[in-house]
Parts: sequence; C-alpha cells; structure tokens
Amino acid sequence: MGTYVIAGKGDVSQEILTAGLNDLPGLSLFYVPWIGSQNTRPSEGLRKVYDYLVDGERNFILLAKDKASVHPTIAEAADEVVESGSSSPELHFDVIPSDATALILWSDEEHKHSEGLVCAYFDRGHTLLDLTNGLTPIMVADGDELTTTPPVDQPDSPIQEDEIPPLTEEDIAAMPEGVRKQLDRSLGADEIGSLTDGEVEAKVLEFVRGEKEVDESAYATVVVVLPTGRSFVTSVPLLNLWGLLNSTVWDE
Repeated sequence: MGTYVIAGKGDVSQEILTAGLNDLPGLSLFYVPWIGSQNTRPSEGLRKVYDYLVDGERNFILLAKDKASVHPTIAEAADEVVESGSSSPELHFDVIPSDATALILWSDEEHKHSEGLVCAYFDRGHTLLDLTNGLTPIMVADGDELTTTPPVDQPDSPIQEDEIPPLTEEDIAAMPEGVRKQLDRSLGADEIGSLTDGEVEAKVLEFVRGEKEVDESAYATVVVVLPTGRSFVTSVPLLNLWGLLNSTVWDE
C-alpha cells in the first residue's frame, strides 16, 4: 500500500485532483490535515480532497489539532483521527511515515506557506509532487541553506527578438528530453538541414512563443527561484506555459 500525505492551502479543480489521485498506483493510504473547526469551512483545495476521500470511501488518517474540532462527517469517514496539539497538523511528523510521498496543494497567494511546506518535507527526505499541477514532481535545489542559490538577475529591459542568441548544440543537449523531442517535432527534424541559420532561429521563436501547434500532453521543465534564493524544479503543461510567457515576457 502506498502512503501519501496531502498538505497545503492551494486550490485545484476537482477534475485535476481526481485524475491525479486516481492515477496513484495500487491501494493508497492518505494522511490528511484537518484545518479549522466544525464551524469553519476548510480551504477550497482541502474541501475537494475531503470530498474525494469520503465519497470514494478511501483509506485516510486525519491529522487534527484536536478531535473536537473535526467535522463529524469527516471524522466518521476517517480510519483514524490523530491529535497533534498543533495548529499545523500537516507537520505532525511523529505520525507521518518517513517514506510517504508529499502531495502539495501549492498556493501562489500563500507562497511563503507553500515554500515552508515544501522545504519541511524536502528536508525530511519525502518525495514531492504538485497536486495542483497533475502530480508533477517538485525538486528543491540547494535545500540545506535558504540563500545558497542566488536570485536570478533581472534584466534592465525586456529581451527583444534580435537579442536572443542563436540556439547552440550545447543548449539543445541541455534541454530535458521531453522538451527536446517537442522542439524536434515542432521544427521538423528532417527539414532543419535545408534551412539557413536565420530560418532555424525564426522557427525556434515560433516554438518558444507557442505559435506552432503543440502536443497537449507535452510538459516543459521550469526552474522556479524564490526571492529567498531557494529554488525548485517542476513541470508545466506547454499549453499553460505559452500563456505565462505571453503575459509576463512577450507582451512586455
């Protein structure tokens, strides 16, 4: 039986959450925090988690500050309710198995809280998956120190098309395999040899800007460097990445 702990304040669509949790291999036991009281509505993400667990009659252990605070319906459906005595029951590591995979409900609005959860589970050696992004892996770089990874220098002005350096063989070799394959499909590997350098660069820009049709199942690897200097790596669907780049880079 696989063991998983779900934590975080982020929201996620019911479809993505259900598809992700249904894809977990074999039987699963979930450790889930109860945040709030009988009269306090949980966060939207956790509410959907509770609905999934209760409606699907899944095996789960509820972690709560105290049993009296748990909604009776959730408490009755749980295999067990464990009191932590803490307002952060998702960090009750005396109970959470060390080999449990951490499924993080990442929240951009509560990024400091999300970052703290990721770091706490990473430091304990847990595998980390982003539950709000289809269970894509989260990898923390330089986790021992908050400031060992320097913040990314921000350019004085946005990069223009003619300032983008040519794509070298080393650049292509350094790409994640999935992105490299998607680039090959987008460029048309068989026709590259007949193109001039300028034509190849123009096609690369079409790929980067999402102007070419993209495989909806393809993912891009993204390195996120937080203001604290800590960084982590995650995967983003390419179709989502285009919108992010358009709103934060190309439109500027």
